[in-house]
Amino acid sequence: MSKKIFIEKISEIAGGLPARSMKDHVAGQYQGDNYSIPVEYNLEGNLMSDIEIGENVFVERFMRNGVEAHGMFATSRVTEVGKNYFKTQNSVYRYKFIN
Repeated sequence: MSKKIFIEKISEIAGGLPARSMKDHVAGQYQGDNYSIPVEYNLEGNLMSDIEIGENVFVERFMRNGVEAHGMFATSRVTEVGKNYFKTQNSVYRYKFIN
């Protein structure tokens, strides 16, 4: 299963890890366990498995914030899934499948 997807972080979750500011975020590097990715973060890539409650979302990323950036993207565990959004332990994301 591999579907092309666009994901953007739209907010933090109360009680989750706070989002790091974009100016303090170092793209592609481990940021530690005290912060989540910035709210301004978005990516395009191949979704590796269905978005399901209790699972992490894994994407083979090819674009990050409009710039080519190959790598892997993973979220914390999913807590809610809607028609075009999902929530994790730390963040709310909007998504859409792309051709």
